[in-house]
Amino acid sequence: MVAKFHQVTQAAAAGATAQTFSAPADWGTPNACIFLVNYVSTTPSPFIRAAHAVYSYGFGTASAQAVMAAASEDNLSTTDTFHREATDEIIMILDPTDAGSGTVEREASLTSFTADTVTITWAQAGTAFQVTCIMIQADDAAVVQQSIAASTAINYGFEPDLVLFGATGGDWSDTALVEPSFSVGVMGNSDPVVNGSQTAHWRDAASTAFCSSYASDSYCVVNTDSTLDAAWSGAFTATGVTMTRDLGSLSLDVMTLALQFSNASSQVVFYDAPSSTGGDSVTGVGFTPTWMLGLLANNLSWDVIDVSGDQAGPFSISSITSASQAAVGAEVENGVLTSDASSTLDSRAISVFFDNGQTAHVATLTAFNSDGAEFNYLAANAVSKWMFIAVEEAEAVEVVEVVPDRGDIFKKSFVSKRGDPYHKPGTIFP
Repeated sequence: MVAKFHQVTQAAAAGATAQTFSAPADWGTPNACIFLVNYVSTTPSPFIRAAHAVYSYGFGTASAQAVMAAASEDNLSTTDTFHREATDEIIMILDPTDAGSGTVEREASLTSFTADTVTITWAQAGTAFQVTCIMIQADDAAVVQQSIAASTAINYGFEPDLVLFGATGGDWSDTALVEPSFSVGVMGNSDPVVNGSQTAHWRDAASTAFCSSYASDSYCVVNTDSTLDAAWSGAFTATGVTMTRDLGSLSLDVMTLALQFSNASSQVVFYDAPSSTGGDSVTGVGFTPTWMLGLLANNLSWDVIDVSGDQAGPFSISSITSASQAAVGAEVENGVLTSDASSTLDSRAISVFFDNGQTAHVATLTAFNSDGAEFNYLAANAVSKWMFIAVEEAEAVEVVEVVPDRGDIFKKSFVSKRGDPYHKPGTIFP
């Protein structure tokens, strides 16, 4: 009964070799992980912007892994965008400059979980891109990739507390397809169930760059173009989730990471990013989190497609602990004759840029608190619609139970919603 998180950002190994990501000694053995990578290859201090919009979003457990990738080349008169997916890698970095072929520049597979460590293996040598690894200990975890239609059950073998989603538009394919609709979403197992997502679409082969985006507090998976093509919400079951297509007629391939925290609280909250600098709080969490994941973009309204201005092209995923933060983003400028595409990496908690590379929101973490988190905004712009996933930490607490009939001593682990030892009736503590 445990919920623990550790985050580390480090340069990719340069060779075709194994690479480890480590937590402090005695942190424990993870059973799930998330990898965030874009085209930045320089350590941020605190911020780096690199040419070309490239993104890799991957989930892994001991038995399964999945990754989705997207890319858009910078400085072209005709846009060149593509996406690609796989279930035998956890990192996939597409070459944005190969004339629309969608060639994999670097990829890595999840090799193992051991004490305090996640190990991946790079398939080829190449650029040392900055890699953010989020190590997770949960009571149960599963990665499932499948197609969803009008009504589709996804089976994990347990009832999750959180499910993370990823989709890039259309069929899952380890060959390049053009024009990503890059959707990242979440379901939270509260009453009522929370569904939310951020989606960015980058049009291919356009003489004038065209992007659209969609922020939803109603749907956990979305597919967009210039219109909203399809959207899904979900409900939890004893063995997984049931997905319902609320809009459109498409089927869509998705990757999912399900997490169960039996005795730790988790919550998904929606948040209006401020329009002025200074302190501002994410509230409504109901407990003190130890990890937050932000799904961020520049949309000004919920469930309204945005096809204009600086809001349409960018998105960012922020992973936040008290010890480490990473904001991994990508932007494609909308409505320009020469494509302007970039990747951004920031070691601060929040970093969202407009599609032309100008600052939209940047904030540092002040502290987690009993109802969420306080941030200090160094830059702010128009109020934008974001969502945060928050989880508290719960350590497994070892107690000693004496069975009166036999006198034998058994070691058992119990933990409460707030991390306190669970005093089982009849338990004797020496």
